[in-house]
Amino acid sequence: MHYQQAKQIIQTLLNKGLISPTEFKDIDSLNKQSFPPLLGPGNVDTSSLQS
Repeated sequence: MHYQQAKQIIQTLLNKGLISPTEFKDIDSLNKQSFPPLLGPGNVDTSSLQS
């Protein structure tokens, strides 16, 4: 949830021209390290699911 909030903030900054696309990518990359997305391939335990 924190990652999504942070991404919305930097998207707004990008849209207003306050940061460059390169800065957006750099900040987003750092945010992904600090705030891993809640659901992702590595965060879902599928070991108990049956085929």
